[in-house]
Amino acid sequence: MRIRRMGKDLDDLYWTFGKIHGLENIAFAEEADLKATNGDPIALQLLVNRLEGGKASETSFEEL
Repeated sequence: MRIRRMGKDLDDLYWTFGKIHGLENIAFAEEADLKATNGDPIALQLLVNRLEGGKASETSFEEL
C-alpha cells in the first residue's frame, strides 16, 4: 500500500517532523541521543516521549 501525500505533507520537513507530538521538548534532549535517532521520525517520537516535560528545574528552552 502506498501512502498518497497531499497538502502540507508534500513538504518533506513537514512530513517528517509535523506529526511528532511534543516536538518542542526536543530542546531537553542530549545531543548524543538526538544524533542516535539518525533523523528517523519514529525514533525522534520515542525520544520526545521519554523527554516529555523536560527536567523539573527548567521551565523553558531559554533557561536550559
